[in-house]
Amino acid sequence: MNDNLSLIRTEFTKQAPFFNAYQETDEKTAFNKKAIELMALNGMESVLEIAAGTCAFGRMIAPFVNRITEFDATKAMLDIGKAENNKSGIKNADYVLGTAEQLSFENNTFDIVVCRLAFHHFANAEIVFREMCRVVKSGGKIVIADMIARADPYRDIADNYERLRDKSHVRCLSLEELQELGNKFGLSIVHQSVTAIPMNLTEWLNLPAASDSVKQTIICDVQNDIDSGKKTGFKPYMNNGKIMFNHSWGLIIFKD
Repeated sequence: MNDNLSLIRTEFTKQAPFFNAYQETDEKTAFNKKAIELMALNGMESVLEIAAGTCAFGRMIAPFVNRITEFDATKAMLDIGKAENNKSGIKNADYVLGTAEQLSFENNTFDIVVCRLAFHHFANAEIVFREMCRVVKSGGKIVIADMIARADPYRDIADNYERLRDKSHVRCLSLEELQELGNKFGLSIVHQSVTAIPMNLTEWLNLPAASDSVKQTIICDVQNDIDSGKKTGFKPYMNNGKIMFNHSWGLIIFKD
């Protein structure tokens, strides 16, 4: 098992019990609903969600498709996703444990392949994208939603804070880099957009169970940024006494 995969499994096993609640904000739910609307589903599709986690996104997709396969590298996440799907009455889902870099499916298997909020964890995004292209049917769609890299000169600074908080973070891709992946594999873009998602700093720090020293370091640096000190790249702000910042979530829908 490579170091990146080991970190992912370690971090997300810790996060699994709290992950669903972390996803349940109005802004995140609205983003998911819009993404599903833009996928233009007809109810007959077979869908693969890679890096599905606790299946929060897939659970919203499932009622609108024929079958969805939830695929993730971390058993604890899939176990919770399956339990939550059962509670919700989802009966058209399958669950497969495996790595995104080596999908355990035949070529041209799925009508749609989706990946939400995971590309920043992949050590080699191109390998994962190539696998997504391999298993999607001709004329099918590939849907990627992920945090978008901050503009220079703050891109590396912000990524460093992300890694400090969560060791499994690798780097955020820019919208242009995601576009280039599609171009490299001969896909057309049918939709692209970027949405600002408000993040509560305390909740963001608590999800991966960051150490107290890490939390304090980041809180101090962000507070200093608010007070016109050294910039973190997060552009933090105060809202009702809480420290907030925005993640930019990009959505790109490709067609094969």
